[in-house]
Amino acid sequence: MFGGVFGASKAVVSGLFSAFTVLVLTLYMLASLPAVKRSVLRMAPRSRRDRMEYLGDEASRRVGGYFLGRLGVATINGVCAFVMMEIVGVPYPAVLAVCVGVLGLLPMVGATIGAVLVVLVALFQSGTTALIVAIYYVAYQQVENYVVAPRVMSRTVAVPGAITVVAALAGGTLLGVLGALLAIPVAASLLLLYEEVLVPRQEQH
Repeated sequence: MFGGVFGASKAVVSGLFSAFTVLVLTLYMLASLPAVKRSVLRMAPRSRRDRMEYLGDEASRRVGGYFLGRLGVATINGVCAFVMMEIVGVPYPAVLAVCVGVLGLLPMVGATIGAVLVVLVALFQSGTTALIVAIYYVAYQQVENYVVAPRVMSRTVAVPGAITVVAALAGGTLLGVLGALLAIPVAASLLLLYEEVLVPRQEQH
């Protein structure tokens, strides 16, 4: 039991630390983005700078869309959790729904951590309530992972749903939470290069 609690605590701390690291790096990158962009463009021939600037802006738009998509998925998770807790009778539904929504910003593990939190609170209510909550989350996470998240991401990031799932799984396997956070923006950027650079070049031959 102690090992399980320690492992869960370690996963939570690791996830929060990774999310904080990504947030700090994002703020630094946003602050220095204009200067970095100008420096990179100067390395390209003058005739290709407009094209490179377009690709850079489009990649930035897709990365921004990814984070908006994550926010949308987390919001849906929190709202559904609030409705479920109101119906079942779990105490402090509003507070728990906010926690679930915030944790839902973490891909792969955030929804699971939020589900465990709600189940533990429901367990103090009754074993039956906790069982109902657990069954709900098992069903909801399947819907979120394979229906909600791919559709939202495919619209905000312009990446097909199958690629978003594969990218998130591959990134999470290789680099944990940090890899899962960065996997879909990287996939969006690579898909952009494929569509705007590789395919047109192949069409010319």
